[in-house]
Amino acid sequence: MRVLVHRTMRGTLSALLNLALVAGAGVILIGNEMIKPEPAGAWIGIGAFFLAWSAVILSALMRPVLIKLDDHGIAIRRLFGRHRFAWDDLRWIDFTSSDRIGLVGAEVAGRTRMGGLSLRPVNRDELAGALAVIKERRPDLPLRNPGAAAEKETA
Repeated sequence: MRVLVHRTMRGTLSALLNLALVAGAGVILIGNEMIKPEPAGAWIGIGAFFLAWSAVILSALMRPVLIKLDDHGIAIRRLFGRHRFAWDDLRWIDFTSSDRIGLVGAEVAGRTRMGGLSLRPVNRDELAGALAVIKERRPDLPLRNPGAAAEKETA
């Protein structure tokens, strides 16, 4: 069993637009400063930062899979790194209570761990398929964050 949840086409196009704007701004800043007789180091530094950030965006674009379910558990890819939880370690999954963020709670080595991802660029049809696999694999798993329900009751 292997289920992959990809970024939507709209999310990919948005990231490509950001890549073009940030890389273009970096090239223009550095280019304009390099043709001056006395270039300002601050503007070159800002341009270099923009180019470095465009490399981060490009790295994210080259990894379109945001969630992967396999026989071992669930893996959530983040911009820097990933969260990986085994099926037996999962305590709850909450991908439905918010339109912006999905959370996973797990018990790893006696400590509660959480993983999250932005749901805006996630393909909703593939996410629904992943939730169906999660329900099939772990029917006892709550699909809501129990801590969030307790916070709402006390507020």
